[in-house]
Amino acid sequence: MDLAVPDWIFHNDVLVLAATADSTGALEITRSIGARRTGADRIRIYLPVPESLHFLNLAADLGRVSIVCGRPRDYRSIQLKAEGARPVATTAEDAAAVARYRAELGPALEGAGIPSEIWDQLISREVVTVEARLSSSWEQTPGANAGTRLDGGAG
Repeated sequence: MDLAVPDWIFHNDVLVLAATADSTGALEITRSIGARRTGADRIRIYLPVPESLHFLNLAADLGRVSIVCGRPRDYRSIQLKAEGARPVATTAEDAAAVARYRAELGPALEGAGIPSEIWDQLISREVVTVEARLSSSWEQTPGANAGTRLDGGAG
């Protein structure tokens, strides 16, 4: 399935959060150090270690994650739902994507009033790559279209 996923969410001026849940439905949320689409229905997210270890354990049990991508400059937000989330080996292409994200996000955040040094201090240098199959995409920008499914599927 080729989901309606706007290309801008894979730019390096986008904040990426990933969420999963435990067996009781309690949420676990972590920052991601970028995201990369690797096929029509595949995505890779890069999670900081050790901050995301609990998230990784829960995601492995549940197999599902939600990924929220938001642009600080205009608050545009998209939520992606994905299944089959699992850690995979980090490739040279993944490492390059993480390096670009780290280098470019700080200056983008400065435009929104957040000093790049703050972001740099919040994220560890070690990452784990998680790959998942995209299952749906949703508009999440506050406003009349928030909650609208972008891929045409039923709610």
